[in-house]
Amino acid sequence: DGPGVVTGAGSGGIGKTTRVEHATAEPASWSKAMVERSVVMLAETSRADLVLPAIAAAVRIGGFSDESLSTRLQLALSAATRLLVLDNFEHLIGAADDIARLAHDCPELRIVVTSRMPLRVSGERILEDTPLAEAVARFTAEQPPMAMFAEVATRIDPDFTIAGNER
Repeated sequence: DGPGVVTGAGSGGIGKTTRVEHATAEPASWSKAMVERSVVMLAETSRADLVLPAIAAAVRIGGFSDESLSTRLQLALSAATRLLVLDNFEHLIGAADDIARLAHDCPELRIVVTSRMPLRVSGERILEDTPLAEAVARFTAEQPPMAMFAEVATRIDPDFTIAGNER
């Protein structure tokens, strides 16, 4: 649906990485023009300034040149429609502007991010994927709001009770 960043956001351990892997692994799920998928595993990346080098390594941009790394990435990632998956981005939020710049400068690039929090960059589409959101989605519209809240709250804390003025 156009260039930009899609972030699968939610708590740790809820399967964001697995869902993104399944959704992006099959070329049949890509745009017809998409030619390559690159996955950058960032869990072990310790600093935000190492994100662009990690992307460069994943897309096999190496060597030295007079051009900056961001310029070389822009040239390489603009060459064809490409899918770039950035996994475990939450501890590298300081690199969010670099990712937004890549998305802006490379109109054919599609970026999918998994993170515990959104990047909060222009044009980002956020797919919240939390246990709470899943629980709420199962409820029907007819259920009274307090009953829905109590049901979700007791799943999180079995000792939860609603205290009120009983007359």
